[in-house]
Amino acid sequence: MNKLKVFFLFLSLIALYGCSSTKKLSSRNLSFIYQNEKNSIRANFGVYHKDAVNSELQFSINSTDLLYAKNLENNDFVAKVGVSYMLMKSYDENTIVDSATIWLTDTNNEKLPKIIYGKVPLKIAYPNKSILVVTVKDAIKKKEEQRLVVVNKSDFVNHQNFMVYDTKTNLPILNRYFTKGDAVGLKYQYKSLHKIYVEYFNREFDLPAPPFSNQNPKKFDYSPDSTFTIEVEDSSSFEFKMANKGFYIFKTLKSARDGITLFCFDDNFPNVKTPEDMIEPIRYISSNKEYQTILETENTKQAIDNFWLDIAETPNEARVLIKNYYHRIEECNRYFSSYLPGWKTDRGMIFTIFGPPNVIYKDDITETWIFGDENTPLSLTFYFLKVDNPFTDNDFRLTRSPIFKNPWYGMVDRWRKGKIVDQY
Repeated sequence: MNKLKVFFLFLSLIALYGCSSTKKLSSRNLSFIYQNEKNSIRANFGVYHKDAVNSELQFSINSTDLLYAKNLENNDFVAKVGVSYMLMKSYDENTIVDSATIWLTDTNNEKLPKIIYGKVPLKIAYPNKSILVVTVKDAIKKKEEQRLVVVNKSDFVNHQNFMVYDTKTNLPILNRYFTKGDAVGLKYQYKSLHKIYVEYFNREFDLPAPPFSNQNPKKFDYSPDSTFTIEVEDSSSFEFKMANKGFYIFKTLKSARDGITLFCFDDNFPNVKTPEDMIEPIRYISSNKEYQTILETENTKQAIDNFWLDIAETPNEARVLIKNYYHRIEECNRYFSSYLPGWKTDRGMIFTIFGPPNVIYKDDITETWIFGDENTPLSLTFYFLKVDNPFTDNDFRLTRSPIFKNPWYGMVDRWRKGKIVDQY
């Protein structure tokens, strides 16, 4: 859990109501959703349904991603951030149902890292499925980024009906990934609860098959390793401590398929900080012999260093390769994690080796990634299909094909020859 100082802002809302139209999301290039350039604003977003009519767009921003400038009137160091959204009916409709923009100013004279929280009230009546196009703008840095946030108000049991919060500060936690020993609170406001049903899963997952493989993926075993209940004393919220690695799904009804799932990964997740964190991701670009040598070497750090030094011409190039490769692994963890770490998913595998796509088309159940100039013989296209999964709405499976064999090995070869030069 984040140990940075937190700072919560209850914001005034400047609403821009009314319907208008724009280009359909499904026909737009949405490559911005997986772009994270240097000095980017790594905002997190979540949707929380308070009742059948009222919802919230919640967000958090790390102060270290903002630019603070001195206010000449009082000498305070301030940052100014704008958050705007467009609520659209679906990927395939161009109607903007609602839109709003808010501005917040944060003072940080001590220049201490902290998390800035905010929330925007939304009027979304049940039942509803829609898309939020959210833009975050740093007015001083003159930098802005966009994100897509799916709104699922089709029932009263899915994860957006729960709010996860820090038990010490009562502030929302907008990711679902924790480490062993973390304690969180969960809130559910639709109706009074007396009992929550919990299923625990502890699974080991292999790396995804190469994109050219014809092997069928293993079927997921949906039988939990254990089940238990939590008594809810105040009828709306309860606390929970992550006792073991794996993942836990919390349900308001024992018979319900959906709920909210909390994932308990390695201690440093989503970051790569130790030699032990660096071993397994190397498998994408290493031979069987190289990988076994790394596993069998007692000095893990030395084994990792030797691997990268062997494929780089100089120690400096090795450092650049390491920085680029593991930056991609961390980005995969942030973008694609589901019931397994993001870098182990199909999208994570392609992103790690090929990098961010030039073009992305997306709808409710598919993602299309295009590398190179679209509609040219040299472009490469990957198709991903969403998997209906009770634990997550972030599970996509690649449509594999033999045509990917040469491009895959070509990119792996570029890594092994030190030719991946994009720096972060």
